[in-house]
Amino acid sequence: MNKTINLLKDYKTLSLRCIRISLRNPEMIIMSVMTPALLMVLFYYLFGSAMDASHFTTSYINYILAGIVIITIGQSAATTSVVVCTDIQKGLLDRFSSLPVARSSFLVGHVVSALVRNVVATIIVFILAFVLGFRPEAGFVQWLGIIGVLLLFMLVMTWLCVLFGLLVKSPEAANSMMMFVQVFTYLSSGFVPTHTMPTALRLFCEHQPLTRIIETLRALFFDGGLGGNFPAALIWMTSLLVLGYFFSLRMFKKRISS
Repeated sequence: MNKTINLLKDYKTLSLRCIRISLRNPEMIIMSVMTPALLMVLFYYLFGSAMDASHFTTSYINYILAGIVIITIGQSAATTSVVVCTDIQKGLLDRFSSLPVARSSFLVGHVVSALVRNVVATIIVFILAFVLGFRPEAGFVQWLGIIGVLLLFMLVMTWLCVLFGLLVKSPEAANSMMMFVQVFTYLSSGFVPTHTMPTALRLFCEHQPLTRIIETLRALFFDGGLGGNFPAALIWMTSLLVLGYFFSLRMFKKRISS
């Protein structure tokens, strides 16, 4: 019992430390929110009126929000790569290893703070979307499903970003995780329907994980259920979460022992 209590105290202490780091660097949250928010405004006002309405069954703001939320979560989680890599470069990992605290609390602290940042950023983007005219048809049960899918995706991205931060050698390299998130979101159904794409690109976009997650969110927003993409989305997210978690722990142990 005492070991469990001490472990929870270590988790709490390291989580609060990482949250304080975020509060001292508000630009991390601002950038995580501002980039997707600007993208949403630009796509809505600049490209929305130019889009062929026959390709959409709803308004353009309703269509693109799922993709914007995915970018928001990805970019907010990507800052975790930078923070983890910075801590390692400053020697904080070695210092924590010599202290009487659970070593796993280093990773847990970063994961918890990343989830907090992500929730705040996602809420802000949703508020802006409602201001721009986003009008979902989801009821209470569907919103519970939306929250569940988003929280699971946040966990997936956070552990993948923790792994990336453990692998790279510099914060500058860790920052490139944001680029990967943006590229894979663009190469999905986030902003245009996949049936309008060339065949080779369409096949890739239709079967990559972000498209499955985006279509699941759209189904919950407007179709009253999880939709046919949910099983594939769940398999992708579960697999990536397990891989990110397993290899993060493995790389973390390797970093400590080296």
